[in-house]
Amino acid sequence: MGNHIQSIAAKSSSNLGLLKRNLSKCPQKLQEQAYISLIRSRLEYCAAVWDPYLIKDINILEGIQRRAARFVIQDHSRFTIVSSLLKDMNWAPLKDRRRDIRLAMLFKIVKCNMPVHADAILLPADPRTRHHHSFKFKDILSHTAQYKHLFFVRTTRIPSPHSRCSSVTRPERYAKVD
Repeated sequence: MGNHIQSIAAKSSSNLGLLKRNLSKCPQKLQEQAYISLIRSRLEYCAAVWDPYLIKDINILEGIQRRAARFVIQDHSRFTIVSSLLKDMNWAPLKDRRRDIRLAMLFKIVKCNMPVHADAILLPADPRTRHHHSFKFKDILSHTAQYKHLFFVRTTRIPSPHSRCSSVTRPERYAKVD
């Protein structure tokens, strides 16, 4: 997995350098659109499948977005807090965006009849609880590191606040994901 992340990061960094050289005098909105179209789309392409779980890989990808935020705002001071720049521009962390992509994929598998046979994997949660609904699943137990980072195991572990079961909150949000 590390080589794949390194490859994506290298291509994205290279494209960010290209944008810095060619769009440095352009308006901020154009720079932001160029980043979203050319770089963030690459960082998120098929992210439901390869979503990194190692902190070092997550930090590599987040670092690219942080450098892009400095480029778009044109603030390269070492005293600038990049987290506040990201918040001001309404750019969610890539980690959160990948979580949403995984949830959207799970929703599509469950409700949109994707050709994935998940009936044996996704078991409904106990219906006797107060917080039961049709988008709630039992946790998939795993004991090995390789298994616990697979798509279904990881996605169904996104916690709901009251139980050991996971749920897709506001499923209509995931019905139409680009």
